[in-house]
Amino acid sequence: MASSPVPAPAEHGSPKGGLPPDPAEILVTIEHPDRPRGPQGGHRPAYGSPARTHLPDDTVLSWLPADLTGIDRYAIDAEYADRPLPAALTRRFGDQDFWTRWTRAEVCAKLTDTPILLWIDLHGLPADPAAGTPLRVHTLDRTAPDGRTIRVSTGTAGPPSPGSLTG
Repeated sequence: MASSPVPAPAEHGSPKGGLPPDPAEILVTIEHPDRPRGPQGGHRPAYGSPARTHLPDDTVLSWLPADLTGIDRYAIDAEYADRPLPAALTRRFGDQDFWTRWTRAEVCAKLTDTPILLWIDLHGLPADPAAGTPLRVHTLDRTAPDGRTIRVSTGTAGPPSPGSLTG
């Protein structure tokens, strides 16, 4: 796996709450297409290991918060900002800032062990899906090795409390 040089990202409408990740914490790499992958879904990396997300072209983004104090879970999701929008979802939720809302919802779903389709049935695709929850989600843009913009959302959750989304 080779790392690629990545310019500093631009913040993209980060909701309030918690500190956004240091851009240097998000590593963009490209995996060899013949590399065997484990089963998809249902796998959470060991605590203290980087969370990872895969893009359709074998680009992988990984992230580990610099300080895990008060953090029980962390997640990352990303999509190419110029990727075609899914027609069925944009009919339902609109196309304005779609990939930002989608990656934020994916992060919240991962942090709460909720399948993404159930998450959007319950919560939709609001601009800040973590509002009113103990989740902290931030979004920024990274540049892929080929120059395309990658919309990246990261999120953290503290210790679960009774009645919380992470409990």
